[in-house]
Amino acid sequence: MILKKKTDFLIIGSGFYGCVLAERIATILKKNVLILEKRNHIGGNAYSEIDNKTGIEYHKYGTHIFHTSITKVKDYLQNFTKFNNYRHQVLSKYKNKIYQMPINLETINCYFKKNFTPELAKKYIKESTKKYLNKNPKNFEEKALMQIGSKLYEAFVKNYTIKQWGKDPKMLPLELITGIFT
Repeated sequence: MILKKKTDFLIIGSGFYGCVLAERIATILKKNVLILEKRNHIGGNAYSEIDNKTGIEYHKYGTHIFHTSITKVKDYLQNFTKFNNYRHQVLSKYKNKIYQMPINLETINCYFKKNFTPELAKKYIKESTKKYLNKNPKNFEEKALMQIGSKLYEAFVKNYTIKQWGKDPKMLPLELITGIFT
């Protein structure tokens, strides 16, 4: 390979980081960038192909989902790619019934067989967490019980947490608990 232009920057790999760095250097600094990539495509593991037989797009290296609520990021990326209308939904099975996760109003209504408004659901959860209120929770379990009460914790959080971390939730730091509610 013969390079016709002087290379100011050399970037190894054209995953998200390499691609964005190269583009920003070239656009903002007006410098020449050479990217070395071992694959025949950019994007790293977030790469899709169209199956020749079926015409169906598939993720070559495993499922990848990119989402952000930051408009500036969306606007930037739309200069280089097209996004589909996919909306990711996580589901959980408890006693042969499917529930939405993270826990939301639909999960609460379905689990308790109620038709709460958001305000009534908050009131119900507040009542069910009253006996667990502790201003200084010491572990993951205590914080979870303070947030959602024992019924939702037992149904959706405890066993998943044990499976995920391989430890009793009482042995986990409380900082790990995020995203229980949407």
